[in-house]
Amino acid sequence: MNMTRTQAQLNDVRARTIRQCKEAHITNLLCGATALKLYGSEFPFTDEPDTFHVMVRDASHRRRAPHVKAHTWKQLEPADILYTEGLQVLSPEATAVTLAGTLNIM
Repeated sequence: MNMTRTQAQLNDVRARTIRQCKEAHITNLLCGATALKLYGSEFPFTDEPDTFHVMVRDASHRRRAPHVKAHTWKQLEPADILYTEGLQVLSPEATAVTLAGTLNIM
């Protein structure tokens, strides 16, 4: 299945994700597929428009919430946190590092 999206489609996904994060009052650091969507990047995942991926320093900071998947990364540094449209998002480099283990070369 070809998952390549046009730039217009990626821009639409980005705009939708920003709107949904703000409507859901997501204040955590966005990461993973959600970060890729915010960067307007191609994402090698099935689009889960109602799921937000957030990063926390350790498991004690995880909070159960509908449609939120919390991931932990103890090496999180302040330099890894960027802001876009008023949302905290994991930097592109850190996003790539955290996703590297879950993706195959294809």
